[in-house]
Amino acid sequence: ITAHVPLYHWDLPQALHEHRGGWHTPDNERILTEFEAYATLAFERLGSRVATWFTFNEPWTFTVSGYSAGNHAPGCVPAQAGRGPCAGGDVTPYVVSTNVLNAHARAVAVYRTRFAATLGGRISITLNCEFARPLTNSAADAAAAERALQFWLGWGVRPPLGG
Repeated sequence: ITAHVPLYHWDLPQALHEHRGGWHTPDNERILTEFEAYATLAFERLGSRVATWFTFNEPWTFTVSGYSAGNHAPGCVPAQAGRGPCAGGDVTPYVVSTNVLNAHARAVAVYRTRFAATLGGRISITLNCEFARPLTNSAADAAAAERALQFWLGWGVRPPLGG
């Protein structure tokens, strides 16, 4: 059996929402630092037993479903008012995604600079995507399918691959 381990699977502990600002706070250095420390600890303690690390499992799911659709933790929908993870409205999934991709970059940098040479493992991210095909051969349908793919996959894959 070869171990492939996700560091994060959809649900941020409540204490990190309340005391570190969570994923929903713009440019949240505190959550980035916490994730980097957590990843470092996992690499130190478990790295010799893990062949492949995944920083995040399906970040689209918890950024959109958790911070816009309301059907995953923390259950936000844009119409909610008030403070906390649900206060950002329509922009919250993009703020969350930015923080998640920055946390991914930090964990990858730590792994590659401190652990990859000695542990010999790999590190990546698991992205999910609903595939879209044009309904017809028209240019408009082709453009619509491309927009759908960019919405599902582009915002998660483009930054790690091209900055």
